[in-house]
Amino acid sequence: MDQPSVRGDVTVSAPPALTCLWLVKTVGDLLKQYPDLRLHLRPSNSPKEVIASDVDLCIRYGDGIWPGRRSERLTDTELFPVCWPDLLASGDIRDLADTPLLCAANGHEWDLWLATVPQGSILTGGRHYLGNHLAMIEAAVGGLGLAMGDNVTCQRYLESGVLVRPFAESVRAPSSFFLIDAGNHERRPAVTAVRQWILESFNRERALAA
Repeated sequence: MDQPSVRGDVTVSAPPALTCLWLVKTVGDLLKQYPDLRLHLRPSNSPKEVIASDVDLCIRYGDGIWPGRRSERLTDTELFPVCWPDLLASGDIRDLADTPLLCAANGHEWDLWLATVPQGSILTGGRHYLGNHLAMIEAAVGGLGLAMGDNVTCQRYLESGVLVRPFAESVRAPSSFFLIDAGNHERRPAVTAVRQWILESFNRERALAA
């Protein structure tokens, strides 16, 4: 039996940091495989889009519970500081003592890491609150301080050397990334193809990290 044609529009809503720092850097393979697919990306954290009728797939950071929606865990999240390499040029983490700590929003992830990692006590710099995770990571790329990175959004920057990890220690975040949908898209091959690509991409990256 012929496979159904993968063509048409698919709308994916994902957090801005995940959209810009992971999704757009990896989605090229999907679009090459399905040239008739038209992908619409919405960088957003809005809870309304989880149930919006014009959104096919959502990626969200949370506990996995979204009433009325199917959710599948993509990956747990490991938290660790990252910075511009020149800030650690000496190789001595003590040189980071007065470096500002960059926070995405409320600084809770920094609080968690500092409470868990004894070495973190050397970090006595003040905090800057950048409003969201994407702004925080890009501020770190610009050399403005230490950001609380993670194993998903920072992966490409770490692989390329744009950012480095001054501490080996990481802590498990209380939330994870989940793929969410209404559970009724099987009749739309394009949505099924994008959903499967997202799941396989995260499975592959978890296997490489193991």
